[in-house]
Amino acid sequence: MKYILFSLLSLLVLACGSEHPTGKVHKPLNPVGKVDTTNFVPVSRAIVKISNTEEYAYHKVMRSCNPIAIAHAATTTTNVTYTSSGTGQITIDATNLIANEVDDTLELGSFTVTQLKTNKLKICGVGGDEQCTVAVIRIYTQDLVGFTGISGIVNTTDSYGVPVYAGKSNPLDNVGLSSSNAAILQSYTIQASDRRISLSDFPTPTYLLESDFSNAGSGNYEMTLVIELALGI
Repeated sequence: MKYILFSLLSLLVLACGSEHPTGKVHKPLNPVGKVDTTNFVPVSRAIVKISNTEEYAYHKVMRSCNPIAIAHAATTTTNVTYTSSGTGQITIDATNLIANEVDDTLELGSFTVTQLKTNKLKICGVGGDEQCTVAVIRIYTQDLVGFTGISGIVNTTDSYGVPVYAGKSNPLDNVGLSSSNAAILQSYTIQASDRRISLSDFPTPTYLLESDFSNAGSGNYEMTLVIELALGI
């Protein structure tokens, strides 16, 4: 079987509104900025599609669309007031993603988080106004319409999934379906003095990706990976 992985450049695409570009429709993801069933709040996300049937892959980042508000009052004494509405960002370099079947493993290479930040940390708890205490980079697969409930990389010919694993080093963690089954790639304990989260809080953010093909048959395979910066308590 010929596997094709369409790698992505480290291009930052900021989007507000539509969750998906033109292509196969997926079930909607939890909204960015809203607490999900895991009691985490996704701050920003990148989406990577892997397929041997469609000639596109994409990477995007979701962040707040609220503009930065700046008020300038010119009197005898100039006063400048600056209010940041809060933003989130994550950028993925997927140029090292490959597809190489070795024995019973489909090695998918690695990806690196090259940019990451958020300056809005009081978004946790029931009311969404409590200080968050942990930040994580997590990864999971998105439910494909027509193949609901199938985790891993999906054989769309015969409707079954093949396990996928990710992490910094072996043994890798299972990448589950939806945020409730996400693999935590890296975490950071938010300090009381922290006012923002940045890439430096996650040392060496490069992660391996592979699939167990020991029981994989012939057919077309497709998977959409969701990589998020999320905050929780």
